[in-house]
Amino acid sequence: MLSHTVPQRLLRQFAYEHVATKSLRLWKYEKGRPPFGKASPRTATTYEKFFADPENTEEELRIETTLAREVENPVNAFLDQLSGPSSTLSENQQRHMTRYVTLLFSRSAARREGSKHTQEILARAFIGVWSDILLGDHA
Repeated sequence: MLSHTVPQRLLRQFAYEHVATKSLRLWKYEKGRPPFGKASPRTATTYEKFFADPENTEEELRIETTLAREVENPVNAFLDQLSGPSSTLSENQQRHMTRYVTLLFSRSAARREGSKHTQEILARAFIGVWSDILLGDHA
């Protein structure tokens, strides 16, 4: 299953209409590659099995559905109303927008890659502490 790391609705805001195909396209930039100007908002930021759980293959679909329903859809309902610096959000809209923006940062491929290092450090520390405790080397 392909998982989205950026909501499609947000990507469509940055898309242009391709002259030949009359469909929406984005410029996609990747480190070490030339820019690609024919990426679709539907597939531009998708990764195979990004939210996959090897123990539960249905979990990825549940996560995608939950993110759409609880985070993306509430913001999509008012996103078009934000027309400039004078636009204001209600308290409820601010809460939804905060979750939405936070999710954008935390579900990116770069963030996931960066988190691996932190998880490795925590795992080594955890193993070290428990080894000391189990072997009786603690003070």
